[in-house]
Amino acid sequence: MSSLSRSRSGRIELIGGLLLLAGIVGAGIGLALARSTPVEPGVVVDAAGLDFGGVWEQPAYRHSITLSNPTGTPIHVAEIKTGCGCTQVAPQSLTLGPGETKSLVATLDLTGRGGGSFAVDLLPLLAHQPPGDRTVWTLRGKVRKNPIELSQPSIDFGDEVIQGESLPTREVNVSLDEGYRFDDLEAHVVEGKGQAKLAQIDDGRWRLQVTPAEGLPLGQFRFTVRVAPTRLGSHVSPSRNLAITGTVRDDIAGWPETVNFGVLEIGEEGRDYVVLASRSGRAFEVKRIESPSAVRVRAMDTSTSGGSITYVVTETARNSGIQNATLLFHVAAPSSGSGGAEETVVPITVTYFGVRPQR
Repeated sequence: MSSLSRSRSGRIELIGGLLLLAGIVGAGIGLALARSTPVEPGVVVDAAGLDFGGVWEQPAYRHSITLSNPTGTPIHVAEIKTGCGCTQVAPQSLTLGPGETKSLVATLDLTGRGGGSFAVDLLPLLAHQPPGDRTVWTLRGKVRKNPIELSQPSIDFGDEVIQGESLPTREVNVSLDEGYRFDDLEAHVVEGKGQAKLAQIDDGRWRLQVTPAEGLPLGQFRFTVRVAPTRLGSHVSPSRNLAITGTVRDDIAGWPETVNFGVLEIGEEGRDYVVLASRSGRAFEVKRIESPSAVRVRAMDTSTSGGSITYVVTETARNSGIQNATLLFHVAAPSSGSGGAEETVVPITVTYFGVRPQR
């Protein structure tokens, strides 16, 4: 190859290399510019609003956070995740119009977290969020240990409450940690219907008596009693809640509440017993019994002087699969109050699983 050819070839390679270098540099500058392009600002939260200060240990502390949209376009928050199961937020999703401000409420379970700092992350997920662009709001504060202690957190009366009879009472011991001194403690029903009485035993110890309310209807009941220091002014004080549950029963009830004949072949008869009884031992009268035609009910003894009567319940299987029926005993008994007759209906469920006979 001549020197002229080699010279031309060298110039071509040099020009090609310069063009390749320029392309690489240009691409790098373009990528850098793309990365440095600012993303439009999203939801703004006041940093001071993420600090709830110092609060007492409690099961449901509510803190409000103000959110604002400084942009010129709507922002839709599809979901707000929390970094702890002890925290719930409402609403879970929201839309902020241009320049709009809304409140987000976080409910924190601070039970057992007293005596130190607390922090939880809130992660808002935007509907159109750039990949890798994640915002985290950290809600923090200090939790003071609750000095009020209950010997148990709840009371269940079961089925002890009988309609029209004297009401049962349960007791819970209340104590106050040393180092905390309040003028006195008080107890109030803050949810549902019930009665609460708090009496001091000695220094730092009280006895709380709780009783269901008079005249509760049949069925389940629930009420909540709050124990707290006697409040002075607007000073926030610690408190403890006691949850009370139970079921109001009629004096006259049937046992068992469900007669289960089990598995019966078609044509086979099931047989069992039902006892109607007065918990207080009162005499009563069964006025009538409503029963499906397939179910037969017969009294073994019509006398209720002992406050109970036993019935034989039989049914012949006619259909396959699960079969259910309901017996209704219409009962009248002397009233413990006015002297008149009280009428009530006692339901009993009858069930069996029918199968076809094997050939």
